[in-house]
Amino acid sequence: MSINTSVIRLCRRSPQFAVLILSMRIRPPPRTVGLNEADRSRLPSCSDCHLPAFGAFKTPHGCRLCGFCWGRLACLERLPCPGARKHHACQNAVKFHQDECSPDQEARLQLSCVFVECWNSSRGCLYIMPYMKLSTHEAQECQFKLVSCTGCHRNLLRRDLGDHQHSDECRQFLIANLGNYGVPNDGDN
Repeated sequence: MSINTSVIRLCRRSPQFAVLILSMRIRPPPRTVGLNEADRSRLPSCSDCHLPAFGAFKTPHGCRLCGFCWGRLACLERLPCPGARKHHACQNAVKFHQDECSPDQEARLQLSCVFVECWNSSRGCLYIMPYMKLSTHEAQECQFKLVSCTGCHRNLLRRDLGDHQHSDECRQFLIANLGNYGVPNDGDN
């Protein structure tokens, strides 16, 4: 079962989790690039999903969770370690809460230089970068990130925003809504 399938199932069972996903923008770990299976197996991995532990946290009892799996704990009360079914150290199903975890600096440092695809690769971004540059790339540079038009609030790719804001569609929306606030539009003289 993929992580996305797991998230969809959790969202269906827990409306609170769905709201959390939307508000926190929790993301699955990015796809690594240029690693063979042996190299990938040497990377710090998540006790729950077994993927590289990007944005890693350590549980109070020493298990490692990627930022995505750690984020899923946010709307839940104290619960057994997700790694309980996968690691002998967690056979006791130790219960803990998200705020009892601490950032795993060792894993984060080890993974910071691993090359990954942009989170927007499915929308067309071909940029490959070290993980430590991923957030900056998406926040400031990625032309394939979904952004919201400040005028009409439509979601579109960053690369299309400039043309969209000068389009008739966006202008007509603005004119129609400005009229609602008593501001004259082009037709009022």
